[in-house]
This record gives sequence, structure tokens and C-alpha cells, in this order.
Amino acid sequence: MHEDIPSNCGRSGINCGRHRRLAMLGIFSAAVLTVAGCQFPAPSPGDGASFSKVAAAEPNQAWAVGHYDQNGQSHALLEYWNGKAWQLISVDSRATWYADVAAASTSNVWVVGPDRSAHWNRQIWRAVSNPKDTQLTAVSIGRDGAARALGYSHNASHVYSWTKNGWSRMHSQPFQGATRTPKRSSRTIADVSVLTANDLWVVSGTDLAHWNGQGWKTFHAPLPSNAYLAAISAHRCVRCSGVGRRSR
Repeated sequence: MHEDIPSNCGRSGINCGRHRRLAMLGIFSAAVLTVAGCQFPAPSPGDGASFSKVAAAEPNQAWAVGHYDQNGQSHALLEYWNGKAWQLISVDSRATWYADVAAASTSNVWVVGPDRSAHWNRQIWRAVSNPKDTQLTAVSIGRDGAARALGYSHNASHVYSWTKNGWSRMHSQPFQGATRTPKRSSRTIADVSVLTANDLWVVSGTDLAHWNGQGWKTFHAPLPSNAYLAAISAHRCVRCSGVGRRSR
């Protein structure tokens, strides 16, 4: 089930610009996903479909996640880009929403949501239960394949590691007492970026924290007043970038 690519976007669907790579960032409309400047119809299985995140493993392979409504019930939405069109992927009927997706390679992809998560190993999707009473909101995969997720449990933010036995909360947490608040205070963990199992960053409002395999070190970001960080991306262990928003 898919829509053909627009004729002005080239045979591969990614030749509109000078760069033969996917350019898909931000929040997407219910019916359209953008690839390298070209807009492609996205198949919708129900009403109110909305995309939240996207990740690309290769120029012709990407995954987008979100949710849609059907008969008054919310369902997780997962779609796959094969270089020509977006296709619906059915993974877990019990999942109500996928909040984030990370793709380290074509054989290592994670999607997470408030109630369920899933992993792609190049052959099959494996549905995974979240830790008890935990809503997973963000996920990242390191170069060594290590996966980390952010979640909320009992009104507190936590970082989780993927193990052979499932998601496990890290014993040491970056911001002790980090709570979830609608104002996104400096105690709310918003995003995670993993380089390796012993090299990861998290962002929390006006603060950042780095895990070196032994402990956390926190940093205060030099931000304008009424500004906060909402996402982070780390590269090659020596550089990280954060983005956020400033309230007027």
C-alpha cells in the first residue's frame, strides 16, 4: 500500500536537490512526508494521523513514527521509506503511539512509545513491553549498537538501557529528582544522544549531562532568558549540539 512519487522528484524520489540524502526533520503533517525537499503522500490507516519523528539509516531507507485514530482509539503509526514511496508497517496492535525512532543501521532500528516499543533486526520487528508503569519518550542508538531510552515513571525522569532481558533503568541517573512538569523546567529530561554505551548525553531544560561509563557530569547551557533545550545530538565524542525554544 503506497503512493507513487511525484514525477518532478526523480526516479529514486531523492533527486530534487543537490544532495542524494534524506532530509527529514521536525513534525510532519498528517498526509505528507518530505524527502530532500520533495513532498510525498503518506498512506494513512485512519483519521487524525500525525507524525512526530523520523530516522534514516541509509539514503533509501528511513522510518517515520506517530499515531492515528480509528473508531475512537489511538494506534501507533510506523511507516517505511524504500527510496520511492512510504509504506505502512504493522508491528504491534497493542501500541497506541510511537513517540520516537532511532536507526543505527538497516539492521538496528528502535521505536518507542508511552506503552510499547519495538526493534527491527533487518528480518523481523520484535514488539517489546515497556518497563512497568513507564512511558518511553525518546530513544538513541550508539555506534556500538547500545540503545538508551528516556522514560517517565511515577512522575520522575529516568534513563533506560537495553539489555538481553529488556529495558533496565540505569542505576545512576543524571538529574536526581528530575520531575515531569508542563513548563519543561530544568529537571525534565527531554532527549538523549548515545555515542557508545559509555558515552552518552542527555538534555534537560537549561542543563545537559554526560555519562562516561562511571558517572554523570552536568553542564549549564548559556541560554537567553525564558529559553530551554528540547533535543540533543552528539558526534564523535567531542561535539554535541542542542536545540530548543525561547518563550516570549
